[in-house]
Amino acid sequence: MKTANQELARRLQQRTEAFNAALSESEKKYRNLVETSQELIWSVDVEGRLTFVNAAARRIYGYEPSEAIGRYFIDFLAPNKKPNKQPFSSSCFPEITLRKQPPIVLTKQYICAKTDLRFTCELTAL
Repeated sequence: MKTANQELARRLQQRTEAFNAALSESEKKYRNLVETSQELIWSVDVEGRLTFVNAAARRIYGYEPSEAIGRYFIDFLAPNKKPNKQPFSSSCFPEITLRKQPPIVLTKQYICAKTDLRFTCELTAL
């Protein structure tokens, strides 16, 4: 019995190590893809606060990622497009709700760059 338990423990250890190595490699590939993308990749929390912005923000909008993270998404909207104290998702993107549907693509024309230029923004919501 002791030998069988040791063998199971050894196999479990091997599988765990293999899983962790594969996970680490996958994370490295994902991180490289996101950080080197020429497209802006970002995420927000349920309140609309940016939780991640890739390096493309610098080239496209003139903001360092660290300048954007923690700020509200609506801080970057053109003044005439800012909502009046409505919830983030319903005011900015009424088409997006918490749902179990395929991704949708939205094209909006109101993102402000640091230089106060307006850009057309195509959003894919997952």
